[in-house]
Amino acid sequence: MTIVLFIAFLIALFGAKYQRKGYNFDTYLSPRQTRSINGVFVMLVFLRHLKEYIERGKLDGIFWSTDKLLGQLIVTTFLFYSGYGIMVSLKNKPGYVRKMKKRIFSVWFQFALAVFLFIALGLVMGEEFGARRILLSFVAWDSVGNSNWYIFAIMAMYIGTYLSALIAKEKRTLIAILVTGVAALYTVMLIFLGKAEYWYSTIFCYPLGLFVGEYQERIESFLKEKGRYRIALALSVLVLIAMYPAARAFSGTLSGLVSNVAIADVKALAFTCAVVLITMKWQIGNGVLDKLGTYTFEIYILQRLPMKALSGFSMNKYLYFL
Repeated sequence: MTIVLFIAFLIALFGAKYQRKGYNFDTYLSPRQTRSINGVFVMLVFLRHLKEYIERGKLDGIFWSTDKLLGQLIVTTFLFYSGYGIMVSLKNKPGYVRKMKKRIFSVWFQFALAVFLFIALGLVMGEEFGARRILLSFVAWDSVGNSNWYIFAIMAMYIGTYLSALIAKEKRTLIAILVTGVAALYTVMLIFLGKAEYWYSTIFCYPLGLFVGEYQERIESFLKEKGRYRIALALSVLVLIAMYPAARAFSGTLSGLVSNVAIADVKALAFTCAVVLITMKWQIGNGVLDKLGTYTFEIYILQRLPMKALSGFSMNKYLYFL
């Protein structure tokens, strides 16, 4: 699978353009650019999930190591760009708060349709699902073979944003602050309820997107000053790198859980900042990435259907991938 990872890397770089003078302030958070970045990461999400259904080969070391190194960082931009897009809509679209209910229902409805498909596939393959598991799967708390944690997370953030907007009215900074509080409460509750770390380790990327959406012009103006952009990018990368040994240092200690949760949060935020800063100078994009980014939700929700359906057949892993 290292070969497949290398091909994905080439696809990500194809068509990339570097801006020597100035910055891509007009395009780095444009819909096409954010779709392309998400297109890169949805490829990695697909490969990560595929890894669960295949055996590791002798030449797969780089692929397995890269996946372990990146971990949950591959979903950070999905949350960040969602938060950013919501804030931009709140700024530019009067009455958008009322429309959020429709958006929340639309996301859930599409997810619910996918759950029906997974139940049908499971029954065909001879699986048995209890009523409790099925009901909890429709709210993304449990699973019938589908991916679910991200849907639960983004739905929690959408609902939190909607309620915060009703409380804060037109005060967008207050909305972002309240949603940050919702993300903190979400994290504490899921730790208490015993959910795995990946359910909450990237959640603060969403309110970060809200803050960037509100203060985008000020941030860009600040970074234009001589040297500040390079310092910001260097700090983001250094903090990201520093979090890896920090996580190992606290592992197994009495305060290890709290420390590792905080470290995971900081790592996710630093990675997100690094990606956003890089796209201020590098324009990433091509037709493949744009298509992948356009259908990120569908790829995420439906990818396990063929993975699961074909898992019972003995075949070459590259044929299985195709």
